[in-house]
Amino acid sequence: MANFPFVLVSPEHVVFEGEVNAVTLRSGSGDITFMAGHSPFIGLVETCALRIVLADGSVSMAAVDGGFVRAALNKVSVVTSSAELATEIEAAMVLNMRTQAEQAIQDGDEELGSRLMQSAKVRMEIADIAE
Repeated sequence: MANFPFVLVSPEHVVFEGEVNAVTLRSGSGDITFMAGHSPFIGLVETCALRIVLADGSVSMAAVDGGFVRAALNKVSVVTSSAELATEIEAAMVLNMRTQAEQAIQDGDEELGSRLMQSAKVRMEIADIAE
């Protein structure tokens, strides 16, 4: 299969950049997979586990906290407020995020609590952290 350039960027740094075979993420209308030659596309990215099939066929996962995706000229770019590769996720950080989510919900901030809880769940899932 043909490969294409993919970049995942957060405000802090470039999380991933390289040639890939496919990228799957959750957009507003459901999961979408980008492959070489994908039609032009611009859309929202929901908090999700982003799946990257590398050029050698191996798979890398990243936790993404929303953002935007653009596919054009045989390149896919994702810009997000926060993202980590599964290999970079630390259990203590995720458990702290979950505690903050629970506290926000107790304090009556359902929106913040829900966002933090979703982010924590995605990270726990892809980093295989037990609850």
